[in-house]
Amino acid sequence: MPSCRSPAFVSSRIPDCVVVAPTRSDALSIDAIFGDADALISTAGAAVYGRTVHDMMRGYWPTLLDKPDAPRFEHARWVEQIPKLTFSRTMQGSDWNNVQLRRDAGEIFADKQGAGQDLVIFGSPGLVHSFLKLGDRYLFPVYVEPE
Repeated sequence: MPSCRSPAFVSSRIPDCVVVAPTRSDALSIDAIFGDADALISTAGAAVYGRTVHDMMRGYWPTLLDKPDAPRFEHARWVEQIPKLTFSRTMQGSDWNNVQLRRDAGEIFADKQGAGQDLVIFGSPGLVHSFLKLGDRYLFPVYVEPE
């Protein structure tokens, strides 16, 4: 697990899945967040999003793909290529590369069985709460706002 540079970093050991959830965009420096995120995604088999985060990511990361000098170009390439497990009861489809729609949080167990690698969530607090209700089966390093 990557080290976190914030004393407010909280983690608990529950095997096989990783969640990174900043509570506010200014809670940690963007460089610290991306430093840890880059280490996490190096072992990821899929990104996991709720509908709101899917829409946010879809609206931003593809805009960097034709800008190789952009500071986060390599991350944008990762986001474009990685399978994106998107949990939503209302989405009918997505025109974004590698999106796989899921209707129920419980489907994460089948996804984890098949992936063989970590699943990574950025944001999506409602979805994280749904996963927590399913039982203690994940590793959750979570970024929280420093006091």
